[in-house]
Amino acid sequence: MQHFAAGHSLNRKPGKQSTHFIQSLFLLFLYFDSLSYAVRIKEALDHATENIAYLSHFADTKLEKKLNIVQQQIAMASQNKQDGALRLLLIWERQIIEARILKYNQHLPLDELTEIEQRIAPF
Repeated sequence: MQHFAAGHSLNRKPGKQSTHFIQSLFLLFLYFDSLSYAVRIKEALDHATENIAYLSHFADTKLEKKLNIVQQQIAMASQNKQDGALRLLLIWERQIIEARILKYNQHLPLDELTEIEQRIAPF
């Protein structure tokens, strides 16, 4: 019989106590996961102006690609009922769209950042 931790065996079925422990861990994970999204949403909203200005300097093709990816992620988050992720992705989608509008309205060049700068960009 294989043992993996302090008297627990791999061949033993989980009992009521271990099932409760797993459920507790899962709920704890959900709490911290939603907390993480709350922090990221707050940051995205607090820095919206800077994010939009920064994104407006990306090539329009890069912004279009980012927008397509975010929209695919929105569909997946919605389908999987991941509310925190969905809220954050909707904010990012709006910021990308606003960056494209800003770029158009200010007649910014299509490729102001170099390809290397775009690859190391955090967003």
